[in-house]
Amino acid sequence: MARLILFFLLLPAVLSAQVDVKDFVLNGNAVRLDDECFRLTEAVDWQGGAIWYKKPIDLNEPFYMELEVFLGCDDRGGADGIVFIFSPRARLGYSGEGMGFGGLVPSLGIELDTWLNDHLLDPEEDHVAILTNGDIRHYANANRPNALPNIEDCAYHPMEVSWDPAVQELKVYLDGVVIARATGDLTRTVFRGNSIVYWGASAATGKYNNRQEVCFRKLVLGRIPTLPALDMGLQRDLMRGQKIEIPGFQFASGTTALSTEQRALLEGIVTLLRAHPRERLKIFAFTDASGPSALNQRLSDQRAGAIADYLVQRGVARDRLIVKGFGEAYPRLVGNSDRARSQNRRVEFSLVRAVP
Repeated sequence: MARLILFFLLLPAVLSAQVDVKDFVLNGNAVRLDDECFRLTEAVDWQGGAIWYKKPIDLNEPFYMELEVFLGCDDRGGADGIVFIFSPRARLGYSGEGMGFGGLVPSLGIELDTWLNDHLLDPEEDHVAILTNGDIRHYANANRPNALPNIEDCAYHPMEVSWDPAVQELKVYLDGVVIARATGDLTRTVFRGNSIVYWGASAATGKYNNRQEVCFRKLVLGRIPTLPALDMGLQRDLMRGQKIEIPGFQFASGTTALSTEQRALLEGIVTLLRAHPRERLKIFAFTDASGPSALNQRLSDQRAGAIADYLVQRGVARDRLIVKGFGEAYPRLVGNSDRARSQNRRVEFSLVRAVP
């Protein structure tokens, strides 16, 4: 299946919605922060908090979740982490090093672990693992843990979880990179023939602690369509250092916010930048000549910035982006006709290889 994308066309077979915090049940020390976010633990010893979504999902259908995780600010002494849990029954296992997942049968857990437990064969680094049936011992699970860069960095990290029953693959992304995957018939091998499962998130602290939070942004259920990659001709032009414009990518007059369609069109750029990590991207925005020149300059700056912000949200490093607005300077067509305004109100993209 092609790379699942952040924004989807809303087709009749797709249920796509913002996750409503009222649809979660809170347990333990979990508290609601705002309309999308929960704090599972404070930076206090011996806490445990969890949230469960009230509505189950059917593993016979694909799903996609978009969220953000915060694993605290204490790298050296922080603990223990967050587990995203799937189970036919919305209940918890034991806390502490089990993080609310330990001992829960049947279950599947996506573990973001920030503490080194030698007896569990944890890597020294922060790590991710896909665990089953409440067993937190890495040597007892087929999916070995993968080391992560420090995630106790006082920052929110974008995360995505997707399930495609057509190829029976579970994928986990963090900061735009695949960090874990599991394949196989989860309904049969994990959930004992039950395809209907609940999902939630649990975190814990012990003798060491961290503030741990999760924000749910979007849940997509049903058939998940993907958009085509960036046109091969445009990719070729970009890789040759030429400037391109993406067909259909244009801001409405006077606006700076990205539309859903624009965000979807940018996915081709995201894919290309991931495939070529040494390249940097220039984003140059221009306006037409309507309105005062100072306002036009500000509009172009904000449009280029909005594109950069979106790419950063999708995991592109900020220092790979060169962002500039040119206002009404360098018009493509002279005049104030509708055609001239449309041609001049544009965004140009080009690549430049970073100096090693």
